[in-house]
Amino acid sequence: MKKVLWIFALFSLLATIFAIQDTFSLFETNVTATKDLEVGRWKIYLNGEDISLEETLSLDDFVYTNPTHIESGYFAPGSSAEFEIEIDASETDVAIDYDILVDASSLEPYPNIDFSIIDMDTNQSASNNHFTGIMNLTDASRVKRIKISINWENDSDYDENDTLLVGQEIKFMIDVHFSQHI
Repeated sequence: MKKVLWIFALFSLLATIFAIQDTFSLFETNVTATKDLEVGRWKIYLNGEDISLEETLSLDDFVYTNPTHIESGYFAPGSSAEFEIEIDASETDVAIDYDILVDASSLEPYPNIDFSIIDMDTNQSASNNHFTGIMNLTDASRVKRIKISINWENDSDYDENDTLLVGQEIKFMIDVHFSQHI
């Protein structure tokens, strides 16, 4: 009888070990999966140029407004010039922030020359040489037109300074920065 009891105990022990092993294996799962995450497109055009390919653009398509005493195509006291910046984010899969800064420090000695920046779509103007905005994914148009104007006031108080610019080119920098809108 003792032998049967030992066999029964050994059999019970083995059954318990197998049951515990099966129980632990119920909570174990081995899975391998792969998933490709597609990254959103970031393709912005500035006046038709892809900014991912070009970091420096030359803007020379000014439209001059000259009185009759100034030859067409030249900038002089009493005239103004303007050009448009077109930001096309229609191929971008994220909302973007844009920041436009006109660095007019080279014109500081000429207080009668000033800039203005106007959003052509909303008619909103910048209070200084700095303009910011957001292009949301839900916007009806993902193309923004910004007009930058430079005006040279014909003020006799600045005639001496104005003559320093004769035959020179007026250069200024426009820094346009784009980032994902968070």
